[in-house]
Amino acid sequence: MISFLILMGIVVCFSAILALALNFQWGLGGMVNFGLTGFYALGAYAAALLMLKSGANTFVATVGAMAIEATDEAADFEERRSQPQGDRHASHDD
Repeated sequence: MISFLILMGIVVCFSAILALALNFQWGLGGMVNFGLTGFYALGAYAAALLMLKSGANTFVATVGAMAIEATDEAADFEERRSQPQGDRHASHDD
């Protein structure tokens, strides 16, 4: 029972960190950015698949999900870096 309560506490803390990050971006900064939520969801989905399909424990699944996220972020960074400078931001010449 104690391990379940610890796990739920960790999940609540992760959710609180995500909520704070979205509050800083959207609430205080006025920027709508759901990319952070997408990365969070991809990591959670990867961890769940690693636990269900390969039988990995929680620690191995979490480390595997972080590795998948790092690979995805590196691919996204490389894609952005390879774009020409003018194509990075949409221009509005109205």
